[in-house]
Amino acid sequence: MTNGKGNTKGIVAYLGLYPKHYVSGTSVHKRSSISRQGNNVIRHLLYMGALGGVRGNNPLKDFYQRLVGRGKPKKVALIAAARKIVVWCWTVFINGEAFDPTLCYAH
Repeated sequence: MTNGKGNTKGIVAYLGLYPKHYVSGTSVHKRSSISRQGNNVIRHLLYMGALGGVRGNNPLKDFYQRLVGRGKPKKVALIAAARKIVVWCWTVFINGEAFDPTLCYAH
C-alpha cells in the first residue's frame, strides 16, 4: 500500500476539488477555480456537508473561520472545507481508527 498523502491527492483530484489555475502567457490571468472533473453529485453533497458542518462547534468550523479570517472569500473557504472533509475521511479510512478531532488542531 502506498502512503496516505499520495492517495489523498488522488481522491481529491478524482472528485474535482483541487484548484485549477488559468494562465496564458504573461498577460492573461483568470481567476482560479476548482477543476470540476469528478462526479458532480458527490461534489455537491460534499459542498452541502461543508455548508452544514461550518455551522456547528467543531474543527471544520474552526478551519473555515481561519480561512475567512485570512481574507478568503466564503465560497472558496467552503470548497476548502469540503476538501478537508475528504482528507479527514480518507485518513480515517487508511488508519482504520475513529475520528479524533483533537488531531485536527495539530498543524
